[in-house]
Amino acid sequence: VHTDNRARNPGEIFDAVSTAIEKARYEILLDRSELFQSKKVWFKSRVINKSNGLVEDCLVIPPPQNIDNEVGIILREDVWRHTHEITNVHNGETANARIMGKFVGYDAVDPFNYRWNGQSHEVRSSANSNSWTRAEFLGHVYALDDGKTLVSEAEIERNPMPTMRLETWQVECPCVLLVFLPDNTSERYHIVKMASHFSFGVPCQCAVADTFSRQKNQDQYCSNIALKLNTKLSNSWNKARAWGTYFNTGGGQEGGIPWVKDVPTFVMGIGVSHGLGADSISVIGASVALDEGCMRMAQELKVQTKSDMIADSVMQDIVKALAIQFTTANKGKSPERILVYRDGISEGNLNRSKENELRSIRQAFYDFHRMYYPNFSCDNSHCEGRGCLFCTPPITFIVCQSQHSIRVVPDEEPADRNKNVHSGTCLDHTVMDFRNKLNMTETLPEDPSIELFEVKDEGYDFLLTAQGGLKGTSKPIYYRVLLNENAIWKKGPTPLTKDALQLCTYHQSYQYGTATKAVRSVPVVYYSKRLAEMAMGYINYLRGRKGELPDTVGGVIGNQLEDVSEEEQKYLPRGRDGAPIGRFKFVRQDADPNESLPSEIRTELLPSFSPFERRLEDSNKWRSPFRPHLSA
Repeated sequence: VHTDNRARNPGEIFDAVSTAIEKARYEILLDRSELFQSKKVWFKSRVINKSNGLVEDCLVIPPPQNIDNEVGIILREDVWRHTHEITNVHNGETANARIMGKFVGYDAVDPFNYRWNGQSHEVRSSANSNSWTRAEFLGHVYALDDGKTLVSEAEIERNPMPTMRLETWQVECPCVLLVFLPDNTSERYHIVKMASHFSFGVPCQCAVADTFSRQKNQDQYCSNIALKLNTKLSNSWNKARAWGTYFNTGGGQEGGIPWVKDVPTFVMGIGVSHGLGADSISVIGASVALDEGCMRMAQELKVQTKSDMIADSVMQDIVKALAIQFTTANKGKSPERILVYRDGISEGNLNRSKENELRSIRQAFYDFHRMYYPNFSCDNSHCEGRGCLFCTPPITFIVCQSQHSIRVVPDEEPADRNKNVHSGTCLDHTVMDFRNKLNMTETLPEDPSIELFEVKDEGYDFLLTAQGGLKGTSKPIYYRVLLNENAIWKKGPTPLTKDALQLCTYHQSYQYGTATKAVRSVPVVYYSKRLAEMAMGYINYLRGRKGELPDTVGGVIGNQLEDVSEEEQKYLPRGRDGAPIGRFKFVRQDADPNESLPSEIRTELLPSFSPFERRLEDSNKWRSPFRPHLSA
């Protein structure tokens, strides 16, 4: 997509994006220029497997010239074997078969195992390798179910019908928008992100011509763009991991993040961006790590009336949606432990966050388990459907404070070249507040079948300087551990001790996909804050307070939030007359009239990147989005 200086309002930019997407679909998905058909290969894309909600690789069979809304699909043989229904030209008998490629030296090559490299055909050396050998293409054959019989094209009627056909919107194309902007004008950038996130559902990567032309090393600028693209684009080979992480053990090296890799662990980061003025809004971005290396992310975006605390229903909507993403991406394995990094909480609100937001997380996982497991119930008589430690995973809740006055400097030389402490310097004593004893929210049970760790650590707060300082004095992140049930509750092979938590947090700092060194905070928080700040730039367009949206864009409207407890009422924002200001959460206009939809769907501001079906009538089904990572 190319935008010039004249494209400043949403309508012009939306038209440019729409035109680019339609052209890509016409030329690539429908193959109207016969770019793929002429080379006897197919466009490789991805579809959602509705039986399990997972994303599957596919090859696209272009439709006839008179059909524009449907394409044929070839899936991998272990997912769905048949590709075509063939008819014998001699006796009219029909059979389901799989199309194969015939090459010199190869009688039948699966369509996923050969390609066109721009000059010639290549055949994969072995089924699971990424090594290719040049080969001469002879034609197509069709393999019957017996695995032995091969039928030539001359023996069947022309243009056999694909056995699997889908509407074009169900097939991913394009997978990313590369947007060229003339300058760094924030307004144009925010409109592009709004079109990407809210309307068209395609991740975008912006490149700024003015910034590129001023670079001394333009190759470095291109490398940075490539890093961001790699993070946003996952494939079957690297799952969007630009690099792995390893740590030393007594027996050698192990891959993944320490402690996180042991059992399915729900690592979530929350970042908030607040608008200006008492009657403004708070945009909440949240990310969850889908893999044990904490590099693949799924993200959620919600908007509510401005508040330091995330409203109960909003937090529940976020957690349920991310829990579905995590479980679907991990092939049905639901989280066994929860590790939450919460950004944007001041010192005076720590107890409020612990009481309110933790309660919402427990409730969300209780509701999620009831949705996912039909026979789910809690044996704890005191639970009463609110979620408790006995029916939801143990939680470690950490507040990441960056606005503090503490600096960590080396006591003596040598330090690094800028006289800062080295990357990975951790301080967990002397200046720490030892009021943070190990907190449990439930009375420990006497049931002998429940196993507990014996951990004697007391203070869990720590200061971590993960990023090596390049200029000035390095400023650490102050990690305030409000709750650490994973230190006691035995839901994995190892407890989350003080040392394990610090090591786990430090290793995550290297997993920010667009930086080749450690970053200051954990990526799940960085990505969440970036997403919230992006949305803050365009949310007023969706609220109707800025500019004029195209007719096809519905925008958002406010729905009344639930009442708060008497204790919380004194914190409510108030107008000049002293009366509380109305509290709202924002929902999509196209979903608002349908009150039968769950709240987590109605408040979904990233519809194409959510775990719910893109079409509202299919919203009771779950799936993995094509590209859930937006804020790299």
